[in-house]
Amino acid sequence: MSKFTRTFPKYECVQPSNKSNLSFRPFLISDEKALLLIKEEKNTSLIVKNIVNVLVSCFDNLDVNTMTLQDVEYLFCILRSKSVGEMVKVNFTCPTTNEKITSAIDLSTIVPNSGAKTYELKLDENYKIVFQEPSITKIISIKGNYDTDHLIKASICKVFKDDSVFEDSSLSEEDLEEIMKNLTTKEHLELKKFILNLPKSCVDVSYKTSDDVDRKMRMDGVLNFFTYA
Repeated sequence: MSKFTRTFPKYECVQPSNKSNLSFRPFLISDEKALLLIKEEKNTSLIVKNIVNVLVSCFDNLDVNTMTLQDVEYLFCILRSKSVGEMVKVNFTCPTTNEKITSAIDLSTIVPNSGAKTYELKLDENYKIVFQEPSITKIISIKGNYDTDHLIKASICKVFKDDSVFEDSSLSEEDLEEIMKNLTTKEHLELKKFILNLPKSCVDVSYKTSDDVDRKMRMDGVLNFFTYA
């Protein structure tokens, strides 16, 4: 063992999806460099993969296979708050006045919210699809740009067609595309609602607009947290 080995402080938190108690250390310089590269990256898939790698490096006994998108959001924000600082500067457009706003969010106030974890869509008498909140590894394994359709495909758990049952592990990218192409507009809207109501982590940002009104906006979403934090 090197004589320059250090013992780092340990912090604790609860993983939102399964309520497991986790311990973690703060960022090291090597982690910080990885995060700086992430901010310059335009490929969303690589951003998420690198964030997951940082989490695995900092957290003890973190099971990537059970981690959800909400877990990644929440754990990353908690890790960032203990490693660098709780306050993060944010720039966004006010949804009411459309003006550019600069404010700050307190990552220590991030809240994991509950939501719908499963959904069953019956297409006809002999065809139905069961959707389930996807793991982050499932999301990463599927091609896409992390939009709603990407998450819909990642959420497909089982397909019941005629007398056959297809597990998600047996479905190819082509199968997923075929399923998506054959959805009606109404069915697609139902699935978008399911995705929007998946468990997520969020934080409120307070700000004042040029009309001297104090406002508050709820911020959530993987790209928001990773970009700002």
